[in-house]
Amino acid sequence: MSIEWFWNGKALKAGSRIRTFCDFGFVILEISPVYPEDAGEYTCRAKNVLGEAVTTATLSCSGKRNIILDSQLPSGMEGAMDRIAALEGLGRARAEMQTEEDLNQPPEFLSSIEDLLLTENSLAHFETRLTPINDPSMKVEWFHNGKQLSAGSRIKTINDFGFVILEVANVLARDSGNYTCKAINRHGESSVSCQVQVKGRQNIVTDPQLPKSFQTGTDSIHNLEERMWKREDISYEEMESKAPVFVTNPHNVTCYEGQAAHFDCRIEPIGDGSMRVEWYHDDKPIQIGSRIHTINDFGFVVLDIDWTFKRDSGVYKCIAMNKCGKAEISVNLNCKSKKDIIIDSQLPNGMSMDRLKELEAKKLEAANEEETEISIPKFITQIKSRAVAEGEPAHFECRVEPKNDPKLQIKWYHNGKEVDFGHRFRLTFEFGYVALDILYTYPEDEGEYVCKALNELGEDITRAELRCKELPAIQLENQVPKGMKKSEYLVQMEAAMKKYTTEMFLTEDDVYDSERRQPPRFVSQIQSITSLEEMQSAKFECQLAPVGDPNMKVEWFKNGEPLPSGHRFRTFHDFGIVILDILYCYAEDSGTYECKASNKLGTDSTKGSVSCSEKSGLILTPQVPGEMREQTLQQIQHLESHKMKSTTEGSSV
Repeated sequence: MSIEWFWNGKALKAGSRIRTFCDFGFVILEISPVYPEDAGEYTCRAKNVLGEAVTTATLSCSGKRNIILDSQLPSGMEGAMDRIAALEGLGRARAEMQTEEDLNQPPEFLSSIEDLLLTENSLAHFETRLTPINDPSMKVEWFHNGKQLSAGSRIKTINDFGFVILEVANVLARDSGNYTCKAINRHGESSVSCQVQVKGRQNIVTDPQLPKSFQTGTDSIHNLEERMWKREDISYEEMESKAPVFVTNPHNVTCYEGQAAHFDCRIEPIGDGSMRVEWYHDDKPIQIGSRIHTINDFGFVVLDIDWTFKRDSGVYKCIAMNKCGKAEISVNLNCKSKKDIIIDSQLPNGMSMDRLKELEAKKLEAANEEETEISIPKFITQIKSRAVAEGEPAHFECRVEPKNDPKLQIKWYHNGKEVDFGHRFRLTFEFGYVALDILYTYPEDEGEYVCKALNELGEDITRAELRCKELPAIQLENQVPKGMKKSEYLVQMEAAMKKYTTEMFLTEDDVYDSERRQPPRFVSQIQSITSLEEMQSAKFECQLAPVGDPNMKVEWFKNGEPLPSGHRFRTFHDFGIVILDILYCYAEDSGTYECKASNKLGTDSTKGSVSCSEKSGLILTPQVPGEMREQTLQQIQHLESHKMKSTTEGSSV
C-alpha cells in the first residue's frame, strides 16, 4: 500500500510545515501554519497491486489584513506603552500597514546585496528586503553565474515577511562569482546582484587534476552529487511500467548434504519500487533464516542455502510481481545423502533404543502441551534506541511470546511505512527471538522503528529511535582496514623510491600510526656539496619518518633564514622523501642549508652546506685557437700601433 498527496494536481512534498501520517488505517495531512497560497484542491490517493482509491477536499485560506496594532493593556495602563517606548528609544513610530493598492505593484528591492570576500569553509550570508510583502503570486529565485540555485545541504533560502535570505555553508573556491536574486509577480520583475570571492587555502588544490580531455567529467560528478542531496520522490507513473521478465534462468543444482546451494538469475525492469520477489519450495513459501538468504538488488535475484539437508531437495520457484503482471521460473535442487553416515547406535553401554524413544516421547508430549497454549502476543523485552555513524550497521532485537504460535506474524515499520527487506535490511524471527539488522546505514534511515507482533487473538508493539550521523562528502582519512594500512604505505613508499636513485632506509615501522607517539625523525641526512661552479645544479635529499603523518610540516632554511620558493628553488615531500633542488647556483647561494620537520609531538632537523665558486666576469685568456694565436696577436699589435701613430700626427697638426 502506498499513499500519495496532491495539491492542485501536483505532487505534495513533506516539509517543515507539511506533515503526513499513515498508520493503522489512519491517513492524515497537517499544514501548520497555513498561508493564503496554500489554498486549493487537495487529493489523497491510495493504491496497491489490486487498484487505487482517491478522495478530494478543498482548502480556502484568506490572508489576515486586520492585524491588531492597538494596545491590549487593561484600562488605566494605556500610557505604559509610551513610557516603555521612550525608555527603549523606539518612540511611537510604527510602520503603516500595506494597503491593497500596495499589493498591485511590481517587485521592488528595498536594499542591495553587499559584495563578499570570504575564505574557504566560511558562511556566505546574503540578505535583502522586498516589497510587496503579502503578494501570493510573488516568486523569488537565486542564480549563481546565470545558473539557478537549488536548496540543499549547503544552500538554504528564506523568503518570509519581505525578508529574502540566502545562506551558503562551507563555501569553496568554485562558489565564487556573481549571485543574483530575481523576484517575479504578475505585475513585473526585479533583480539585485552582488559579487562573491572565495580565497582558497594554501597548499589545497581545488581545481580538477584530470587531463584536458577528461575535465568535462567533473560536471558529471557535480550533477551526481547534486542528485544525492536533492532526492525527490518519484511516483510510479514517472517510471516506465512493464511486466516482470526473467532475463536469465537459474541452473539446476546437485550437491551432497552439508554443501552450499546457490541460485541466481536476472530480472527486468530494474528499479521498479512496486516489484515483489518471492521464493517457494515445493509450492510452500521459503522461511528466511540463518541458513537461507535471499538478495534482490539492481535486477539480480539470488537464493543461497549455506548448508543443505536431504529435505531441501525439490522444486524451487521464484515469482516476481508488480502492478503490470507477474513472472515465474522454476529450478531443481537434488541433495544426496552422504554414503559414510554412521547408522549404528552410538549410545553408551546400558542405554537402549527403547529408553531413548521413551525420553523423546516425553519431550514431544511437553512440546505439544506448549503448542496448545496460544495467547495474545506480548514483547518480553523491548527494542532499544541506537545512534550510529553513516555506513555503520544497526541492530534491533527483542523477544516475544508465544514463541510456538505458527500463525504469529512479525512486521517492522519505519516512520509509519512497512520496511522493505532487501540486501541492507535483514529480518530474523526464530523461537521467539526477533531481530532487525541494517547492514550499513544512510541518513535517510533515521527515524522511529516499530516492531508489531500479531496473531488471531491480538497484537503488541515495541518502538525505538535510530539516529544516523552523516559523514562529510569528502573522506580524508585512510579507508584501508587497520591490518592493511602499513602494507599499503610500504607499497606506496617503494613505488615512490623507484622514481629516485636513492637507497631506501625507511621500514614498515616508520609508517604513521595514530595510536602511537611518533615525533619527526630524519632516517637519512642531507649531504654537503662543496665543489660547485656557477650555473651548476645542486640537490639535497633525505628520508623522513613517520610516513603519512597528516600533521607533518617540512621547512627549509638558509643561514637561519626561511628559504623562499621560486623558479630556481624547488622543494618536494612525498612518502617520506624530502628533496630540495637548486636548478642553477650562484656564488651567493653558498651557505648552510637546514631542513626542519615538525608535528604535534616534536621537531627534528638536518643540515648541509653548499660552496659555489664564482666565475670571473671578464675573460682574460685568449679565445683564438693555438695555431693562429701568434700571427693574430702580431696583426692586432700592428693595427693598434698604426692607430696610435695616426692619432699623434693629428694632434700635432
